[in-house]
Amino acid sequence: MNLSTCTPGQRQSIEHVSGPLLVSAGAGSGKTFTLTQRIAYALLPESGPAAGGIDEVLAITFTEKAAAEIKARVKRTLRAEGMCEEALKVDAAWISTIHGMCARILRAHALDLGLDPAFGIMGDAERAEAVADAIDGALGDDNDIIARGSYAALFDEYPARSTMPLAPSVASMLQALMDKAAGLRGGLDALDFGPSPAQASTLARELLLAYEGVLPALERALAENSMRLTAIGTGRAYVNHGLSITDPDETRRRAAVQRLEAFLELAGRLHATVIIGCMRGNVATAEELPAALDRLAVSMEYLDQTAAKAGVDIVFEPINRYENNFLCTMEEISHFIRSHSLTNTGILIDTFHMNIEESDMMASIEACSPEIRYVHFSDSNRWYPGAGHTDMAGILRKLQECGYQGVLSADILPKPTKEAAARGWIEAVSAMIRE
Repeated sequence: MNLSTCTPGQRQSIEHVSGPLLVSAGAGSGKTFTLTQRIAYALLPESGPAAGGIDEVLAITFTEKAAAEIKARVKRTLRAEGMCEEALKVDAAWISTIHGMCARILRAHALDLGLDPAFGIMGDAERAEAVADAIDGALGDDNDIIARGSYAALFDEYPARSTMPLAPSVASMLQALMDKAAGLRGGLDALDFGPSPAQASTLARELLLAYEGVLPALERALAENSMRLTAIGTGRAYVNHGLSITDPDETRRRAAVQRLEAFLELAGRLHATVIIGCMRGNVATAEELPAALDRLAVSMEYLDQTAAKAGVDIVFEPINRYENNFLCTMEEISHFIRSHSLTNTGILIDTFHMNIEESDMMASIEACSPEIRYVHFSDSNRWYPGAGHTDMAGILRKLQECGYQGVLSADILPKPTKEAAARGWIEAVSAMIRE
């Protein structure tokens, strides 16, 4: 083989046929020429020969077009070197894309693998279309989930599809899951979905058992510091576990009620109040609100009776519309409590939420004062009083005028630091009380 026209680097690459070789070169530097010459050189006697025939050569390319070009060049080179018989075998050589090589291996062993030897390779566009069709088949044409099953809570939280490209939906999550599986060796079988979640009733029992272990230490710590636990928040049960006492699914709704029963039993031991805020859940559409309110009434009537047996109060918190989308004002909560004769349920007012939802905060306090049993006292920015624009001193005076003698709680952000926030709240409230 005449290599006189090759550059020193090309010649060195062509003649290196023993051991690994890495060639890194820019566009137009003759990489394809070097590769085809190296394949031909490995078949010539002067190389040893390094390969006993073209069927011992494996060359992988990025595209089918590139594979065809290499084959054509190898054939021309072999003919020029008088190896016409070997040139005839090039079309059947292992020179292809990675997909082509894998398909060839699978086809050769198709019957052993239980495959149809006539199978085809699906391209990216075809795959995307097939996945989209499969997702459409699961979701239905009218965005109604065909089989909700154990994923009902997911479908209640997210729409089947979204018109916004970046907005989460069941379809987008399925697409992401399929894309992830496509990159794994075992496909969907390789995905680890983790252990099945524990039943909420089991978690409730475990919660009580966990507190049994720490309860004596907690009680001692409270006594030693002349403190008492005034309330137990429950919102994480909704945020972290999706438990809501208005859930359309009866099993999950019962689990949410059981979780609150556990909190009420614990509150009875600690003489604390139980807060219900986020656990009322959200409604997907305005049309669903009446049914959600009916479910809420059934749940709350039962929990109100449970609270009475435990000797504790429940306080229902009006939360702003951006976090919970119904029962957002004090008037709405008060009306709900009175309509269902919930004698052991009162209102928790949160001045941060009031600043968003109440058109007249003072008037709302006065109108609902009989039901107010707990107060989250923070400024308009959720900092300690005085850091925002709410008339905190005026709210305190109004509460005193209405005869409120319950807890003022520092439900504030730990800013600028936890210590500074706590000190700022205590100093501000103490000053207001002294006035």
